[in-house]
Amino acid sequence: MDPFHLAVGLNRCPCCGQGALFKGWLSLHETCEVCGARYFRDPGNWTAPTAFGYGIGAASAVAAMVVMWFVNGLAAGSEVVVIAVAVLMTLATMRHVKAWWVAVLTRMGHVYPDPVVPPSAEPTEDPLEPASNEPESSAVNVEVN
Repeated sequence: MDPFHLAVGLNRCPCCGQGALFKGWLSLHETCEVCGARYFRDPGNWTAPTAFGYGIGAASAVAAMVVMWFVNGLAAGSEVVVIAVAVLMTLATMRHVKAWWVAVLTRMGHVYPDPVVPPSAEPTEDPLEPASNEPESSAVNVEVN
């Protein structure tokens, strides 16, 4: 099965299709434990799932209000039902919205495994430090009479 559909349907990593996306009900892992794909690369990428979640809540609130209006009219206390429907629908779909958005970000190239740097390629010395281990020369104050 395509990793994109695994991400949305089964909440799996959209890169490898094996790692779990979520570590809690709504919190994502920072990286996939199987392939190392980084989900939190750019902080601004997470505005869209929030907007979609609010849109789902608003649409379900309007739908609940229309249904209640046609069934028995908008009686006192109807706003509690409308708000409850909006909150429940937002929470019920937020996990799938986040998984869908991670899959979309993967298709756009924003979610990918970080390159592995071999230990031999890491610099051993700080380039700003002097190359020799000799002490730096100190200024000598010379008094002229």
